[in-house]
Amino acid sequence: MLDALGMLESTAHHPQRRHGRCDFPGAEVAMTLQSHGINETHTWLTISRNVSATGISILHCGFVYPNTPCTLAIPTLWGEVEKIEARVKRCRLVQGRVHELGIEFDHHVDTRCFVANASTDITQEPDSVECHAQGTVMLLDDQEPEHMLFKHHLRQSQLSVLGAKTTEEALRLLDSTPIHLFVCDLMLSPEDGSGLEAMRLARESGYTGPILIMTAHASADDVRTAREQGICGVLLKPYTRGKLFTVLNQHLSHADDPESDDADPESDGPIYSTLAAEEADSEELLSSYIADVQDRITSSLNEECAGDLETLRQLCQNFWESGAGFGYMPLSLAAREAQRALDATASVEESRQALMNLRDIAGRLEPAVRAA
Repeated sequence: MLDALGMLESTAHHPQRRHGRCDFPGAEVAMTLQSHGINETHTWLTISRNVSATGISILHCGFVYPNTPCTLAIPTLWGEVEKIEARVKRCRLVQGRVHELGIEFDHHVDTRCFVANASTDITQEPDSVECHAQGTVMLLDDQEPEHMLFKHHLRQSQLSVLGAKTTEEALRLLDSTPIHLFVCDLMLSPEDGSGLEAMRLARESGYTGPILIMTAHASADDVRTAREQGICGVLLKPYTRGKLFTVLNQHLSHADDPESDDADPESDGPIYSTLAAEEADSEELLSSYIADVQDRITSSLNEECAGDLETLRQLCQNFWESGAGFGYMPLSLAAREAQRALDATASVEESRQALMNLRDIAGRLEPAVRAA
């Protein structure tokens, strides 16, 4: 197959193409497609030839019918794979059993993810891309225009957006506020150090949630180093609103996720019980339960008791067991996550974010009854 790759003349800069192709020879692309006429899927390892924002050319050891839907797993510069839904547009014989497939992506992609020094000729994601993510996002970037653009794109989403311009400011927010996703620019001001250092300090402060890199110049080495700090992905600048929504949807909980804090549509609003409204004494019962929960979590997280791991574990276990029973599923889920964080780290400090999230959920419980 590699011999066949060498026989093909590059068309990376075809003058009639709206989106220029980039040479992308020899990358191993996994292609999953449905067998023609039967309800079976198969995955094949193919070899890339070139790529553009709208499609890719690959070499495959067999014929594939045009218009066949497929899923591609394309390797990125930083060692991950990006899964893309696509469709075979053409298939032509090259040599022996080797065929060249021209594949069209369902959505435009950023070729900078796959090819070093690729053009920044980005394209808009389809208007149908919506931000379903919920929670609190913090952006660390030393440039005010970046904060303005980020907040502008998310102004009609269900996300709460916080901004920090220095590492010190970001660490203060992480210490005081439940953050569900930390977006960190890779290149900060010289006085503040690099984004890599900010991510390292965030981990040392106890933040265990996902971290997303935002950068215009992501080298493979930089991203591999950042992966050691536990990053979950990369958002390349300049970015479109659709691309931002796509990335956030991948790394934050959704309104239709039963294991998220989205049992209530307002992510920062009150959380009501789902106990049946016809239970006459339920409001008094719920008020008593809420008072007990808030009193116990306040006393357990004060400075004197904050180092008692066993007390905190038992508190989380109790809330996990009782929260859903009183109609407060978000409390049960937050307690379970805090318990998992304590078990994984054996450190209150490293579990701070999960514990603050639990405290935040407990503070939003309301006794008013909402029908299930």
